[in-house]
Amino acid sequence: MLMSPLAAFAQTSNSNGSKNLSLLQGDTLNEAFNGRTMDGTYKAIRDRTGTSNFTETFFKNGATDYREGKLRERGRWQLSGPPGFENVICFTYQGTMAGPPSCFTVFRDGTCLYSYGPHMVKDGNPLDPNFWQAKTIIRGELSSCDDMVT
Repeated sequence: MLMSPLAAFAQTSNSNGSKNLSLLQGDTLNEAFNGRTMDGTYKAIRDRTGTSNFTETFFKNGATDYREGKLRERGRWQLSGPPGFENVICFTYQGTMAGPPSCFTVFRDGTCLYSYGPHMVKDGNPLDPNFWQAKTIIRGELSSCDDMVT
């Protein structure tokens, strides 16, 4: 189970109170991903594989191993933002997913991590908590995600 200082979290919830999202940044964001494997789902089915489910392992050296259906990509991950307040995680991949970095702002609700495009976040809060792009759990944790597929 992830143990982190509460000072690294910013609290938010949607208008009906169904989510209690905590912004992950700095050490807390790093601890959530570094050396972990995530099982997740995208909001929509991916055309490239016909599935919305994925798994990604985040190695301590900044490498990733991404799997989505039959697709497997090697990549890199890094945090971005001011030192100590890095609040965005960015990915680059080789092969068919090669291109500019894909970056996300990540929030926690229980054991579920919700990823939003940075343009969907203002003042440390999602513009709409229901417009997440991916949700994940750390492999080995019990899911508290709504409708999570593992």
